Amino acid sequence: MTGSLTTFKRQLPNAISLARAFGILPLAALLIFGQALAALVLLTLLIASDWLDGYLARRFQVISRTGTWLDPLADKVMVLGLYVFFACWCSLPGSVLTAWFWLPIAIITLREVYMIVLRSRAADAGKAVPASKLAKIKTTSQFIALYLMVPGFMVLQQQQMAGEPGSGASSVSFAAWLARWAQHGLYEGILLALLWLAAGLTLLSVWGYIKQALHAGRG
Repeated sequence: MTGSLTTFKRQLPNAISLARAFGILPLAALLIFGQALAALVLLTLLIASDWLDGYLARRFQVISRTGTWLDPLADKVMVLGLYVFFACWCSLPGSVLTAWFWLPIAIITLREVYMIVLRSRAADAGKAVPASKLAKIKTTSQFIALYLMVPGFMVLQQQQMAGEPGSGASSVSFAAWLARWAQHGLYEGILLALLWLAAGLTLLSVWGYIKQALHAGRG
């Protein structure tokens, strides 16, 4: 019994990380079928799991090499998966999202691919690349942008279904307060500002990792 409990504690943090990565699938399904409130609840749980898996690993003293790379990888899969999903659905003709939405996503994606390669090479060498403070701030800005995307997505979804800009937004009750912003471009402006903030922090944080890698190479 004690052995089973120990195994459970050792595997629980990694299981939570995996659940966060695969959680984008039911989240996307909820959004497609118009269950915006449920989608926000699930998104909250997924974001909270980013703190929970690390807390449990420290609490149970089961920090592992697998967990060190799996935790940030799960964040990347969730954030990038949702960004691409929103961008594909919400790139309406004439919307500012069509071009300026994709560019920060491309910057963030390239950075995350680089970090995956860097961490995999470090793991092969028996080393770890922990997240920097700037990287954690970057992740927080990405999560805030995702929270804005969910109600905004429902507004744009209703506009697509109605076939004309601005119509149908009031049918999304909990997001009705966002409809006027969406019609006047204020929502898109705030969302883009958050995305570009995340992209800027992404560039700054990756430069710090590059300098560390160069320093280690010289050493």
